[in-house]
Amino acid sequence: MNLPRRPWLVLYCGDEIVLRAAPVDATGIFDALVSLTADFMADGRDDAPPQEREAL
Repeated sequence: MNLPRRPWLVLYCGDEIVLRAAPVDATGIFDALVSLTADFMADGRDDAPPQEREAL
């Protein structure tokens, strides 16, 4: 296999190995955040309280 020289992400999915090109920087993330409208989540999050669990 002849892959270009660049950073790669190695992901393990069960018994498979997946190679993905690693992002060079976070520009895509910041672009996505800037594109959100001003009223995004204006009502806040409808987040349920944490579940009660038994101590281990």
